[in-house]
Amino acid sequence: MRVIGGTLKGRRLSKIKADGNMGTLRPTTDRIRESLFNILFGGKFDFKIEHTRVLDIFAGTGALGVEAISRGAKTCTFIEKNNACLQILKANIDLCNIEEKTTIKICDATKIPLNSDQPYDLVFLDPPYRKSLGEVAIKSALESNWISKNAIIILEEGEQKNSLEGFRLEDIRRYSDTILHFFKRV
Repeated sequence: MRVIGGTLKGRRLSKIKADGNMGTLRPTTDRIRESLFNILFGGKFDFKIEHTRVLDIFAGTGALGVEAISRGAKTCTFIEKNNACLQILKANIDLCNIEEKTTIKICDATKIPLNSDQPYDLVFLDPPYRKSLGEVAIKSALESNWISKNAIIILEEGEQKNSLEGFRLEDIRRYSDTILHFFKRV
C-alpha cells in the first residue's frame, strides 16, 4: 500500500500483518483509491479538497484519509474501534508525519457520539461488506452532527446500494467485488 497522489505521493504505508485480531480488514487497493480520487476531482464532482474536513468511518489502515490529507484536505478524523487496526492507523499517521492534521475517535462506527465541532464535508465509509453497517453508521453520523449539509459520502461496499435515506446517489462504480457509491446529501 502506498499514497497515490499529492504531497505524500509514493509514501509506503505500514504493512498489514496477518493475525486473528484484524477481523474483516480489507484495505482499499491502490487502484481503487486512485479511481475514487480521480472521480471525485474530475468530471461530475469537480470537488475541491482544500480546506475540506474529512471523516473516515471504519478507517482500518487509514489509507483513504491519509490520501485525502496528502491531496490537500485540511483535517481528517478517523473512526475505528479495532485495536489491531488502530495500531496500523497510528503507524501510518506517524509514517506520513500528519499528526497535527488528524484525530482518531475510538468508538463503534454505528454508535458515534455527538460531534461538538463543525460537521464534515467529505465522508468515507469502508465497512465490512454485506452487513449493512455503512447505512447504520451514516444514520448515526447524521444524528450526531458529523455530516455537513453539502457533504459527499463515498460508501465502499460489496453489494450495490441504490438508495440511502437523506442522500441522492450521484455515481456508482464497480471494481470486481468492490462497489463505490457516491452520495450527496439532499
